[in-house]
Amino acid sequence: MDWFRAHHGITSDSKWPIIAKISGQKIGDVVAVWIALLEHASQSDDRGHILGFDTETIDVLYGYEDGTTESIVNALKKKGMIFDDWITNWGKRQPDRERDDDSAERVKRFRERQKQQIQSNQCNTETTQSCNANVTLHVTDVTDVTPCNAQNRTEQNRTEQKKLSSDLQSDANASVENLFEKFWETYPRHEAKHAALKNFKQLNPDEELVREMIRWIGLARQSLQWQDKQYVPLPNTWLNQRRWEGNPPPMAKISPQARASVTKSEPEQPTQVYQKPENQPTIWVKALKTIRETVGSQCFSTWFDPVICQGIRDGTLELTVPTESFQTCLIENYKPLLLKATGAKEISVRQWKAS
Repeated sequence: MDWFRAHHGITSDSKWPIIAKISGQKIGDVVAVWIALLEHASQSDDRGHILGFDTETIDVLYGYEDGTTESIVNALKKKGMIFDDWITNWGKRQPDRERDDDSAERVKRFRERQKQQIQSNQCNTETTQSCNANVTLHVTDVTDVTPCNAQNRTEQNRTEQKKLSSDLQSDANASVENLFEKFWETYPRHEAKHAALKNFKQLNPDEELVREMIRWIGLARQSLQWQDKQYVPLPNTWLNQRRWEGNPPPMAKISPQARASVTKSEPEQPTQVYQKPENQPTIWVKALKTIRETVGSQCFSTWFDPVICQGIRDGTLELTVPTESFQTCLIENYKPLLLKATGAKEISVRQWKAS
């Protein structure tokens, strides 16, 4: 019987909600189709290739409406999980055949070498004692044992033991790098990868901890703060500060228009540095205290500390913000909170202008 590998966390991958949204299908259906694709790719003559995958058959088999499986496959291609009819990174996650993966066999050989090493050391000790007493020693299953050839055998065993230990360490390093690739694929800001990998290896996390990291990142990516990559910490910083041990930024609903505005490749920059006035309206100072208690210090520092308040005129709260994308996100997600905290009926927002 042939097998294929399904990694831990395959049913709770943070990408499934995105695939489901793109395809317009349920998350459970996305997972089922993905596993069906993996099974098909494993059975293909060129393992990892999905050529010949019959979406109509899967629709009938699982009781889906016509076109359901095809829409999910197209969404997977759009997100890069399938490229040119190949499962992306198949070679990194699957051996040529499961029986070709001999890491367990190497461990078995290593333990057998350890056992032989102990027996050899015992023989060597007995041989040395016998020679010191000028007595001929006969050891069962050992012919013409002398201190010299016993020492040679011991050195040979040590060399082989070191080699096996090195092989096991290589397997461990490969495992850590595979876990890092899962982390890197999920993290939204791809900068300073070498530094991040170095820090990741120092942490040496197991699969359970990496799943926790990915879960945290998945929640953070739904927050207002992480919609704009300039407010996402560098991956090396995130790892160094062990951010996953704290709470992720609060999630916020954001429209497709707002999301498009804040995910540009180059964030907008204000036309000039605006000097924040020392004294702002009393009602705004009081409102900020309430807002901070509501959203938390991290979110407050990102989205409210840069805001300038001119006051409330005819029931309208007048604010100045750095950029257009900042304005879009602020109003989209925090308008009700701003109105409640200040008692205003409407909000007027403008960007910093050059004088």
